[in-house]
Amino acid sequence: GEEEKCSEFDFHNGSTPPSSSSEHKSKQPRRKNHRQSKIFMPPTGSLRQTRSNSRNRSKSGGSNNITDIITIDSSSEEDEDSIGVPGEDEGSINVPDFAEESVAESRGRRKRAAGDRASIDAVRIAVGKKVFKRKCELSFQFGTSSPYILFSYYDDKSNKNEHSVYLKDQELQEVKYFIASEDENEDIDESMTVMVFRITPTEKNNFLKYPRSYDQEDTEDAEKNEKRYISVEVRDVDDFQAMLLQMRQHEDLEIWCSEDSKIPPDELTKYTRALQEDSQKELKTRLGSAMKTRSGGNKTKKNGPNELLLVYPFDVDEEILAEAASGLKELGGDPLGIDLLDEDMYDRSTVGGDSSDDKGNASSSRTHYVSIRQDDKDRLCPGQFLNDSLVDFWMRWISRGEPQGKDSDVHFFTSHFMTTLKKDGPKAVHSWTAKKNIDVFNKKFIFVPVNADLHWSLCVIVNPGLIANTFENALVPMTAEHSCILFLDSLKMHSKHNYAKHIRKWLNFQWKRLGKGKVHGVAPFRDDTMMLKSPKIPYQENGCDCGVFVCRYAYNLYKMKHLKFTWDDIAEDKPLRTLITCNPAFEFDMADIARIRGEIETLIDNLSKLYLRMKEQEKAKKRAKRQAIESSKTSDKNASSSNSSTENAGEEVANAASRNEDFRSETKLAASEENGGIAGSIGGATVVTKDEDGDVIMSPSEEKENILQQEVVVQEKKHK
Repeated sequence: GEEEKCSEFDFHNGSTPPSSSSEHKSKQPRRKNHRQSKIFMPPTGSLRQTRSNSRNRSKSGGSNNITDIITIDSSSEEDEDSIGVPGEDEGSINVPDFAEESVAESRGRRKRAAGDRASIDAVRIAVGKKVFKRKCELSFQFGTSSPYILFSYYDDKSNKNEHSVYLKDQELQEVKYFIASEDENEDIDESMTVMVFRITPTEKNNFLKYPRSYDQEDTEDAEKNEKRYISVEVRDVDDFQAMLLQMRQHEDLEIWCSEDSKIPPDELTKYTRALQEDSQKELKTRLGSAMKTRSGGNKTKKNGPNELLLVYPFDVDEEILAEAASGLKELGGDPLGIDLLDEDMYDRSTVGGDSSDDKGNASSSRTHYVSIRQDDKDRLCPGQFLNDSLVDFWMRWISRGEPQGKDSDVHFFTSHFMTTLKKDGPKAVHSWTAKKNIDVFNKKFIFVPVNADLHWSLCVIVNPGLIANTFENALVPMTAEHSCILFLDSLKMHSKHNYAKHIRKWLNFQWKRLGKGKVHGVAPFRDDTMMLKSPKIPYQENGCDCGVFVCRYAYNLYKMKHLKFTWDDIAEDKPLRTLITCNPAFEFDMADIARIRGEIETLIDNLSKLYLRMKEQEKAKKRAKRQAIESSKTSDKNASSSNSSTENAGEEVANAASRNEDFRSETKLAASEENGGIAGSIGGATVVTKDEDGDVIMSPSEEKENILQQEVVVQEKKHK
């Protein structure tokens, strides 16, 4: 069950899991002193330098040197659970269990067993030339009469394989290891930490099943020599350091873990050629897949790769949006087994600093819109990489119920934030929060997706506003919330220490910008106060699903925003084991990842129909409005033309009447003079001449004027 699963997770910093309740209780004072170390301990320097120094000390003083052991653990930015620092009595030093055993041995007491079982995750396990990379794990069973090494992995057919090598059977012939140094100035960790074994294949350990890949024949042939070793690529360097120290405390393993077992850098290829070739092959596959995705291989499609499917968010009722996500799991709001009973009782006022620093300005209403095109949607096909549009869309969708700006207790940055921060520094991203008047120290979670070197990872800043508790109150309860940086990487590929360094610089810049001041005269965010934690989480088994893993990581933590991240959780022997590692939400596998790809595509299809329908309605309204305006303009033009025609006709009628009057006067005058014309004047009256039928005899000009008057009357009737 769940309890059994969680009990077998990897050792951390050499700590031994409790075999009884009394042993578990004995750990509490040590963790209390560690909490105080977080308050009083100065910065410890870079991990790489300390590892190098500790290796030099090991050469001269051996592995039983207490100072050597303490220095190795305390220098780690991620794993500082067993560090030796002043406790309540500043003269006392707290040491981990294995260091206590070293003291016991030096005083003549019997060294006790080093624990029951230690295990670490592996990226790959190569049995000779055959490489496996699904759910790989390397374990050491110490606390039995027959200790053994266990190799565990899944093959291409999803069958689980296990190989047990018992130390007392004399099957183990050689052990070598190489510890890669991580440079916090590098963006990506290309080095490889490995442990190499030469084991006699037997029916009992089941390595005889690979006769063509794994062969112990002594030969000078380089190709055949590669088949002699079983090499394990370790996922986490700090976990391996802790396990190595644990192994040195076991009488059957300490002879294999000395400084003499280290692999010189120039001989690393000899022992790990199969791992390196598989790593290069995977990189080429990743590059080829990325090139294929960018090249737009779907240009022959009807609408083309640049067809716009969706711009989110858009104006639509929330009920309609919920219906679009109906039947979907994460995108439909499934709690994934996270207890949400106390979510409504969550007091956001305890998250960060004083809201008075908001300076009374209203937050900006600017909204970040995400455009999804056909080319983006095609990246949801199996084997393709998610791009920033898809990841940003996921973040916007899962947080759509959050208040905008400063009123929310979480904040989501796009992947461009970290890219800009690393390239140009904190000032370059000043406006990302300043324009919206966002105080990041009032947030519970700040999500920072990282997209670099064809890989996605997720950095989450937890409770940054509570950093002052570390300095101002040394008696903060172990159950109170604390600050930390989470780094979740499904391949352990990005340099977590490098990204954490940039995050701390940005937090110190924001602290100063918002006028928070300094705590005891120093910048508050340092590697020993704002610690970096990378809990054990599900890892990807291929080279292309990193973006989907980031989406699921973000959703899980977003659903956990109402839970407390206490010092008890952060300072566990395996950090955040209870809160994250054993949380039901983080129990997912590659089948869930494939399902999420399909559900993102389904949601985009559903929303696209709504969006495109809305746009068509908007276009129809615009067309109707334009037609109404054009019709109105045409009517006005016709009315103006009719008025002009009427005025012209009136002028012609007046002119015709004037000419007719002149003609009549002339006629009267002629008739009077000639006495016998067509018209005469009797007593001032006009005499009209008629023909024999009784019709009035009109001159040609009079007849023309009469016709014009009739036409004017007809035009006036038409206009009316």
